[in-house]
Amino acid sequence: MKKGLFYVLSVLFLSIILMTSAKAEGKVRGLSVEKSAETRGVSSIGDIDIEYGVAGYIRVSSTVRVKVSIKKAKEDFNGSVYLKYYAIGDNPSSYSEEISIKKGENAEVYFYPFINNSDPSFRVSFMDSTGKELESYEDDIDVKDADGASEIVVASFLSMDADAVLPGSENFRVKRIYLKEDDVTGDYRALSSFDLVIRPDDYEHVFKADTVDILKERDRQGGVSINESEMSEFNIKRLYLARENQNDWVWRVERVLVPVLDNLNIKSGKYIAIIVIYIIVVSPVTYLILARRKKRVQYWIFVPVWAVIFTVIIYMASTDSRIDGIYMNYVSVLDLREDKDNENVSFSVTNSSNTPYTLEVNNEYKVDSLYGSFTEPAEKTVSRTVYNIENKHAGTDINVLESAAFDTLYLRARGTPNIVTKSAGKFYRDNTVLKGEFTNTLGTDLSKVFAVYDDEIIYLGDVPKNETKSFSAEKESVYLNDLTGGLQDSVYLNRIFDFAYEGENPKLQALMTSVLDKVSILGHSNPAFVALANNRLSGEFSSDVNTAKGYTLVVLPAEKTVDTGVEYDNFVNSIGKLPMYMYDKSYSFSNDALVNRNSVDITYDVDIKKKVRDLRLFARYKEEVNPCRVYALNKLTDRYDVVFEPDEDYINRIKEYVNTGGKSGFNKGNDQECYMGDAYVKDGKLTLRYEIDQTAYDEISSFTIPNIPKISMEYE
Repeated sequence: MKKGLFYVLSVLFLSIILMTSAKAEGKVRGLSVEKSAETRGVSSIGDIDIEYGVAGYIRVSSTVRVKVSIKKAKEDFNGSVYLKYYAIGDNPSSYSEEISIKKGENAEVYFYPFINNSDPSFRVSFMDSTGKELESYEDDIDVKDADGASEIVVASFLSMDADAVLPGSENFRVKRIYLKEDDVTGDYRALSSFDLVIRPDDYEHVFKADTVDILKERDRQGGVSINESEMSEFNIKRLYLARENQNDWVWRVERVLVPVLDNLNIKSGKYIAIIVIYIIVVSPVTYLILARRKKRVQYWIFVPVWAVIFTVIIYMASTDSRIDGIYMNYVSVLDLREDKDNENVSFSVTNSSNTPYTLEVNNEYKVDSLYGSFTEPAEKTVSRTVYNIENKHAGTDINVLESAAFDTLYLRARGTPNIVTKSAGKFYRDNTVLKGEFTNTLGTDLSKVFAVYDDEIIYLGDVPKNETKSFSAEKESVYLNDLTGGLQDSVYLNRIFDFAYEGENPKLQALMTSVLDKVSILGHSNPAFVALANNRLSGEFSSDVNTAKGYTLVVLPAEKTVDTGVEYDNFVNSIGKLPMYMYDKSYSFSNDALVNRNSVDITYDVDIKKKVRDLRLFARYKEEVNPCRVYALNKLTDRYDVVFEPDEDYINRIKEYVNTGGKSGFNKGNDQECYMGDAYVKDGKLTLRYEIDQTAYDEISSFTIPNIPKISMEYE
């Protein structure tokens, strides 16, 4: 009997295993290709080509184009193409797009996942109209096929022989990728891996209209491009400082996006009062009343009755703190300048229940994962998808197929906002001082308004709607972004945002720093205003969620009017922006020039066609106390002559400044000016020596790294 039962159970167990295996085999059919830049396969649908990257190039921490081509369809096909990957938290996620092709036709589908590691895994699947998977193609990108080392990546449409070296390239790890026009298909995101695109001067005439549209849309979305004739004047240092780093941006926004249920208005006092009343009613009151009437046996009837009544009371009292619906946290950057007009929004979506849902994003915004794809975990046979981003002509659907209560998705979207705005103000230079005015016409109050032009950032404060505010670099707080270091390293914003480690201010400061840096460095010749909108604007990114909370940072257009007293081309507010050399070697950043040395000589390339009139050390540009005595090399005597003196009592003042984190401020002193003669500039070279007394340097360097001052220059 026992043997018979054993045989029956064994047969049943084997049958279950065989059925499970057959079911799994039916779900995943097709070709599996490992470690290739391009996947090819012959399927029941047609000839399938899957290409990762552009011209075989894939970059870590960047968006990569995945091109799925169907050639010579064998039958009519109506269904969807899925790109499956693993996002943060090992959640199987996907992008999808519906396709419909006739027998013999060709079709192309493009996906743009964010690559966040050096060996991502992808799976392209074909689904029929019922959602059944017909076949799939897996691909693991090898570490050697993904570039994670290059600091700057340049895409060039020029021939290798005609392509000149960009000035200053020797200071950075630059990788050059040569493209043909046919390499650029899909949309502007295909070129996301490249920090700079170099085009032929006549590209608008020699390239196809589709290619020209992609290149122009890339520029509008914040990409940097130059024509061949602009290469000799291009400042690669600006590109390096302002290049887009998605991982850095994610770090800045995630503190805002992580869901915090601070929207709950929980008043614990009323619940304590209800519980106290419940205890009094149930215990002494009910018991004493029943005891007086000699019906104590009914006490056990009244206890559950009171429990039900007070449960209902608590439920009704908690309506203002109940969690229900879908919540969104977001950070939106609205660039409303005429040549941009785009919105880049990072957002998180949290669902209060465990039911699947669909979130619609309209206005043709492109949506993808904020964190991107990660290496696939050990379980390679998982075919389920937790959430899917479905591309549509009019927008995107985010389909959450599996959800636990308070699960959160982290996404980003780019598109064109439905907001029309004109110039918000004007800039002009009165002699050497930057001035202008700003008018708030956005229909909402603006906080933390900054005027940005010619590498100067001027803080205007808060400006209510419909109000106008004049500004001057002599009166307002001004920061000179002289390209020797990032705005993040300065204490300028620390003072404005009252630097702290907790609360809302540090979150906003990190976001504002990133936006100001990019607008200032890349758009230095184009005036603009940057501000925080106190309310959401009509026409910006929207979706069908119950509650949205976050920040909207706006970049507003401005106009440059006529300067008075000094011509724009003749005034250089910081020579740190010029090509520089330290001991005859090309050098980029002077904010660490005095590391482990008390003296440094730096040679600057000035305009050889102009004559240098004077050098100036403006008090308004000082971010900290100046400990340096500055000398200029006299080419005639081969000696260094003093041009600027250090600030008085600089050791004690630097100590106080550092100990207070820059909050104490300091007396910036007076402007210093030195007229230059022909003896100091020869063949377009000007050499300055920055020196600190050795004893003073030893004391200062024990608690901080001294910086060299920001020096301005004027041509005749």
